[in-house]
Amino acid sequence: MAVLARHNVAGERTITDFERVDNDWYVEPMWVVRKLLAACHFEGEIHDPCCGQGTIPQAAHNAGYVATGADIVDRGYAPAKRLDFMTDPHVYDNIIFNPPYKFAEQFIHRAMIMVRGKIAVIVNIKFLASQGRYDRLFQQIPPAEVFICSRRPSMPPGGGAVEAKGGTADYCWIVWDMGKRPRPETTQMKWLI
Repeated sequence: MAVLARHNVAGERTITDFERVDNDWYVEPMWVVRKLLAACHFEGEIHDPCCGQGTIPQAAHNAGYVATGADIVDRGYAPAKRLDFMTDPHVYDNIIFNPPYKFAEQFIHRAMIMVRGKIAVIVNIKFLASQGRYDRLFQQIPPAEVFICSRRPSMPPGGGAVEAKGGTADYCWIVWDMGKRPRPETTQMKWLI
């Protein structure tokens, strides 16, 4: 599998294992969600606003949490609501999601006004390395923790046409605790092994 490089709307270079698909729907593997939930505790319910086929809500439910999901498109996860996250009026205890990469920053900013507890987002690790994003996001509201995936997850396009195997792109979970606003120098870096 070749690693593909292209530029997103901000002109930044994007590294991924797959060609871009509609709505940037890429499926995170169950194990990477389990690793996050084992390393980070969430108080209250968990919501995934772009749940796709339901990997995050299912993993959260399996870990003992009450979990819900929604998506802008019906992707076959029966309990999910069809809902545009950018106009969703609800406030949630916690939000865990794999956002459409093209709109990841906007989704994170939206989550910050819709959550009482924590936000966890899985992104390509290069998402951390941007001066503009630092100024607009990380400096304004620093993450509490960053969990680096030491094992590379394969995140194929949704719909099952491509098998998940042999991930070559690096990912991390970025976690904000909206109840505790740390200073940028106090963000903790951890590894999920």
